[in-house]
Amino acid sequence: MDSPWLMVIFSLADRLGEPDPRKIASLPAEILLHWQAWLSLTGNAVVNTPAQTPAATIPPVSDMAGQCADVMRILGR
Repeated sequence: MDSPWLMVIFSLADRLGEPDPRKIASLPAEILLHWQAWLSLTGNAVVNTPAQTPAATIPPVSDMAGQCADVMRILGR
């Protein structure tokens, strides 16, 4: 599924620290448009850059503690 709203929703959820992007997705479209415009005016625009190759989307291997910390941050714990 390739939707331009998905990048906006997930970027806003990450920026606002919301662990459940469904809450952001349930906002009215006018609010999402407002946030998208505000982000573009402040220079923090959401840019959808499709990956050139599947290998480019795989993050580099890092230490196990860093990966665990990232997972816990995403889960909101």
